[in-house]
Amino acid sequence: MYMKASNFLLHRLQVQLNMRGIEYVFSRQALDKFGQPIEGEDDENVIVGIYHESNSYIQTTGGNATVIRTRKSPMILCLFADGDKIKQGDRIAINEKTYKVSGVLDIQNYHVAADISLEEVLE
Repeated sequence: MYMKASNFLLHRLQVQLNMRGIEYVFSRQALDKFGQPIEGEDDENVIVGIYHESNSYIQTTGGNATVIRTRKSPMILCLFADGDKIKQGDRIAINEKTYKVSGVLDIQNYHVAADISLEEVLE
C-alpha cells in the first residue's frame, strides 16, 4: 500500500511540476578539497519547483491585550530528489529579492516531495 501511494503521489507531483513549475537556481560558496571557500566561485543547483507562501502567526502580549500578527513565509515545493541537493544557507534571487534557505522539509517523510523554506536577506 505504501509503495503504491508514494508512486501515485510522485506521478501527480511530476505532472504539476511539468505544467506549472519554474526553474530556480540556488547558489552556494564553492569549496576546495579542504573545505575552504574559493573566492569568486559559486556552486549552482537548478531545480524545478512551485513557489508558494504559508502564513506564520506571531502572538505578542502586552498589558491587557494580545496582538496576533501574520507573516508570510515563502517556500518552494519540489521533488524530494531535487530538494535533497539544496542545503541550509543556499541563496536564491526571486523577483529582485534575495532569499536564503532556512530549511528543507521532507513532506510526510515519503521521500516524494520537499518544501524548501526561504527567508529574505536584508542588505
